[in-house]
Amino acid sequence: MLFVGCAQVPVSPEDAANVEEFSRFHRQQAQQLIDSGSYYQALIHVEILAMVDQGNGRYRKNIRELWERIRSRKQKLLEQSQVAGKKGDVQKAYQLLLTALSLDPEDTSLLPLLRKHYSAELRGEQRKKQAIYAGTRNDSKTQDKQDKKTSQVIPVTMPSVAVQAESSVGNLRELFLQGKYQSLISEAESSGLAQGNSEVTELLVKSHLALAKLQRSAGELEKAAYYAVRASAYQTPSTDLENEQIQIRKDVALALLEEGKSLLRIDLERAVHILEKAKELDNQDGGIQLALERAYRLKDNLSRIKGGAP
Repeated sequence: MLFVGCAQVPVSPEDAANVEEFSRFHRQQAQQLIDSGSYYQALIHVEILAMVDQGNGRYRKNIRELWERIRSRKQKLLEQSQVAGKKGDVQKAYQLLLTALSLDPEDTSLLPLLRKHYSAELRGEQRKKQAIYAGTRNDSKTQDKQDKKTSQVIPVTMPSVAVQAESSVGNLRELFLQGKYQSLISEAESSGLAQGNSEVTELLVKSHLALAKLQRSAGELEKAAYYAVRASAYQTPSTDLENEQIQIRKDVALALLEEGKSLLRIDLERAVHILEKAKELDNQDGGIQLALERAYRLKDNLSRIKGGAP
């Protein structure tokens, strides 16, 4: 048990009940997450406790111990990923890197490795599709000789840039129809096809919005917010698509508002974070602004309680 020996939060008698309930909730959540191995998520709760009771050195020790556990597990996963990569198992190496990133989502040093493995995985999928499209190659010696002989007679002509571009756009259309939105986004952004191509831009916006709706339906509101914001980074090519984008942003913002309000009494830091996400999506909504102002006031009151200010 990581929290054995933690002192109670010292507060005035009139505020003791509210603050103790708040602290007890975070201690319980932190311990449950630690027991399940979710160290980074546990850190959020321990840091809140440390903020409430700055004089409690045990919480600072808990934070150091959790970071040590995170670094240790992450290093093991990175080593396993390297081994898998050397064996040619790109997918396993990629999954191990994703697991390492989930332990510490703020570790940006993992992103270049993840992009490299993801690109390799996409190239592998593309080669498989091309092989299926081209059919099975006859590897017999007779066919090899015939191919060599034919190549000496018929000049090889490469497809024009325009043909290649149209083929790439066609591939993006197919990915969209198959619902492979992440693959579409990665391929379009890495190839630069969106530059000056309104159809590719439209596919990118639609893909981000589709992912936002999927994450909204799954209850993953922060992920939904991420894709809704990303969709706004592109110049929307049509009024209808722009209206759909605004509607999705409002829908996700309202869902975040309800979640933020429900967290105000049990996880104030999280509530502020969620409400700020909601405002980022829809800064014209008065309800979101009021809820965020209330959250800031509660946070200020809590700071006064922990600091003993009047």
